[in-house]
Amino acid sequence: MKTELQKYKKKRKCSLQKREWILCKSECHKKLKALANSEIESTKYMLNVLQASVLSGEKIKFDFRSPLSGKWMDDKEKISMRSMHNGKSRLIVCFGPSACGKSFWTDNVIRALKNKNFPKDILAIDGDIARQTSNVYRAIAKTAVDLGYAGVLNLVAAKPGVPNIFNSSLVKKRILSFLEDQRKRNVVFSLYVPLTLGKCLVTCPTPERYIEMMRDPNWVALLVYQHRESKDCVYKSEFKCAGCSESGKNREMKSGKKYSSSSYNNALRQSHRWVKKGGGTVLFVHNSGSKSRKSIVLELPVKGKFTFNSKSFKNTVYLRDTECFFRDGHLFMLPKKLL
Repeated sequence: MKTELQKYKKKRKCSLQKREWILCKSECHKKLKALANSEIESTKYMLNVLQASVLSGEKIKFDFRSPLSGKWMDDKEKISMRSMHNGKSRLIVCFGPSACGKSFWTDNVIRALKNKNFPKDILAIDGDIARQTSNVYRAIAKTAVDLGYAGVLNLVAAKPGVPNIFNSSLVKKRILSFLEDQRKRNVVFSLYVPLTLGKCLVTCPTPERYIEMMRDPNWVALLVYQHRESKDCVYKSEFKCAGCSESGKNREMKSGKKYSSSSYNNALRQSHRWVKKGGGTVLFVHNSGSKSRKSIVLELPVKGKFTFNSKSFKNTVYLRDTECFFRDGHLFMLPKKLL
C-alpha cells in the first residue's frame, strides 16, 4: 500500500489547510481498489461493521449455520441476529448538510429519549462507520498523511468520472439488505439513519424504505444544521455556529475524506422537505458546534403533541413552533431574542 503511494514525492509537513490532496490513478487505483474490495467482501469485515454500528457499544449476538466461506455474499443467509431489545423496533432519521453535527445531536436526542422508554441499543447505517471500520481505508488515509499530504482525493467518491477506491455506499446497501431480511424474521432492533441528501437533484434516498422496514409509524425526524460559513450565521454570539465549512475542513484529516460545501443548499432544501414528515417527533436543531455556545432546538407538534421540553437538552435554547418562522423554503429560526 505504501509502495503505491510513495511514487508521490514526499511533501514537507505543513498545516492541513496548506496540504495537497493526491489523486490515485491507473496502477495505484487498481491495486488499492482490489485491496479495499477484498476487505469489504469478507464476512469478518461486514460483521465488524455491524458491531461498530451499535451506538451504545453493546455487542450484537449472532447465530451461525456452518460452514461459512468467509465471503459475505455466500454467508449472509447463514447468519441470524438475535433481537437487541424487548418491545417495538424504533427509527430515528437525521437530516442535514455534511459536517453539520448529525452524529453529535443524534446522541443527544437518544439520551433524551431514554427517559421516554426509547431503546438504548440502536444500530446506525452510516458510511463513516463503514470507512473507519476498514483497515484498508484507515491505512491508505494514514499513509497519505505520513507522506505529507492531506489525503487521497478519490479514496471516497471525488467527483463524476473519477473512480473511488473505497465504496462505502455498497457497504451500506449490503447492511441494509441484511437488516431488512432480519426484520422479515421478526428480529427486534432499532435504527438510526443519517441522510445528507446533498447530491440528489430529482430523486433522493428517502426515509420510506426505512419506515417500511422498521414498521414504526412514530419515527423520529431530526434536522440538524449549521450555516455554510460562520459569517453567515445571524444569531447573537452566544448562539453563533462554527459553520459547516469550518467543521468539515477540521475533520478532513481525521476522516480521510475531503469536504466540499457545494451541495450545502440542496442538502438543506431536501432535508427541510422531508423532516416535517416525521410520524412521532419532529425537531430542528441549529447546532453551534461548540460547548461554549448554545444550540437552538425547535420542536414542531405532531398530532398536537410535543415530545420534549426546556429541560430535555443541556446548553440549548428550546423553542416550539409558535416562537419561530421559516423563510425562503429553508429553516431560519429567527425569534428576536436570539438576534
